[in-house]
Amino acid sequence: MRIFKEINRNLEKQQLFFIECWASMSNVKSLDSDRVSYNNTLNSVLELLDLYSLGNKHRAPDKRKHVVEELTSYIDRDTILSAACFNDIPKKLNDIFSSHSEPLENQKELIVSLLHEIKERLILHYRNEAVQDLRGRLADGADNSSEALAIIHAKANALLSHLVTLGMPTSECYLLCRNYLKKRTDDVTFIDAFDNFVSKITLNTTTYTVKLSLDNKSLFELLSRTETQTLEDCQFEVPEQVANRNHVVNSTIKVDAISYSSARQFAEKRILQALDLFSYFLGKNEIKIGSRVTVSDQNGESKSLPRFDKDLSNSLERWASGDLSIYIDTVSHLRTNGSMKTGNKISAAFRFFQNGVNEKSLESRFTAFWSALESLTLIDEDGPLRHDEHVIKAVIPCIALDYPVKQLFALRGCAKSLNWDAIGNILIQEADLGTIYIALKQADFANEVNQRLSDHPYAQYRFSNFINLCSNPFKLAQKIEEHERKVELHIHRIYRVRNAIVHNASPHERLELLVVNLEHYLRSTLNALVYMVHKSKSIKSPEEAFIRYQFEAKRIFGEMDPSREISGRKRSGTITSINAGTVPIKDDQLVSWLSMHR
Repeated sequence: MRIFKEINRNLEKQQLFFIECWASMSNVKSLDSDRVSYNNTLNSVLELLDLYSLGNKHRAPDKRKHVVEELTSYIDRDTILSAACFNDIPKKLNDIFSSHSEPLENQKELIVSLLHEIKERLILHYRNEAVQDLRGRLADGADNSSEALAIIHAKANALLSHLVTLGMPTSECYLLCRNYLKKRTDDVTFIDAFDNFVSKITLNTTTYTVKLSLDNKSLFELLSRTETQTLEDCQFEVPEQVANRNHVVNSTIKVDAISYSSARQFAEKRILQALDLFSYFLGKNEIKIGSRVTVSDQNGESKSLPRFDKDLSNSLERWASGDLSIYIDTVSHLRTNGSMKTGNKISAAFRFFQNGVNEKSLESRFTAFWSALESLTLIDEDGPLRHDEHVIKAVIPCIALDYPVKQLFALRGCAKSLNWDAIGNILIQEADLGTIYIALKQADFANEVNQRLSDHPYAQYRFSNFINLCSNPFKLAQKIEEHERKVELHIHRIYRVRNAIVHNASPHERLELLVVNLEHYLRSTLNALVYMVHKSKSIKSPEEAFIRYQFEAKRIFGEMDPSREISGRKRSGTITSINAGTVPIKDDQLVSWLSMHR
């Protein structure tokens, strides 16, 4: 959870909430749980159209069901989609999806036709409709109840995710918020600042001309001898060399984009594809791209933009001083006491992880992280599970148990950032997570936490939601189960993208968020493996560790939600009994688990 201390706080609660929310979701160092969602209505539509183009190949019918499950939930929740400009198409799609007789396959021609139309309407209208809705919710005197803030959060996330799908870099989304909202002065009203901010995120798609320079002697000499200097939409120019000057090649690329920065990003991807071809002739030869890029719109207005983007990163705030020793001890134990296969698997996982961290290409980073995760989580090589399925089977329990852990670590991080004093006899910055979790069940302690976060409404909102769950283990278990399903569908998506890159050589325009999500899943899984082996030294392989981890998760969540392993009507009946108080629920096992984390 990011705490932004530099914001001008002379605002109403809902306005300050929006600034903190947007900045947190787009900040390069935000926790994975605070970052903007990758998926949204437009992205789901694009994915479904892509899967329909495959026909029945590559298990496409099953994959379409995964996408429709997510698309249906967006249509049900997002009130923006009921605007007249969308011509009631979202509702028509949902009606078709919920009909009988395999509508996804039997009515695919109709569905594809509707998807094409809603795609165009979303691109044309969604941003304007969303910002007008938000403008009303952020006006002076607007509702700032917890329910109203929840709606603002959902709509801000949907809008930001939509912008990313259209190609706007998350760095630009953050910088626009910083420049127009976070740095707002008292002589500018919030609504005026918001309108200026909105004017930059609602620009129509237009053609931009991007000019950048490449510096490499071999490339300079190669293109000097080449008659054809245009590669698709990339035009190269070799200027006359000036004495004592670098060997610079100028390039010009035309792209369609919604902003100067998104045009720059699209152009850089095109130039990198061109460099792949040049590298075939140049061999191992580093080609430097100039530090500044000139971008011009159709009216001739130009901007010189720096190439300063930082990669999204996973926060390392959770590392404690003794964690490296635990890792060294665990890896040494597995290599010494496990089989050669176990040693190779551990070495491969960390090697692939290192490749993912160090590679410059997003595609290379993405495939390296997936290779690490897949090699680490293969439990039953001869079993019937497919690659994504055995990853899901191993990863989901790790992510599930990590959910309360990361929330409590985030609260501890806030306490450190704000330099809190002890609450009663508990200093949150130093207490183990089990102690903090138990304390949050106490009304006085929870109220004090909420009071201390009153100047930071977004953090207060996020932690208030979690604190309410802490006091009801059954609701916490249900929330975690929802999170599990969301992660499961996202891993299916990641695997589809991985296959498209590896098997079909398909470029992917929006890998940045997927890479950081995948890295988070890999880190969580590695942590789970290491701490399970550290806890039980009889374990001698990753396979055994993940089997034990699945067992631990089942015990912990089964105690919190006795209906978890039941399906159908029996589960509904058990849930009714739980809510009536006739079926006992506990979280003793969870407390014990959390207490191991210091």
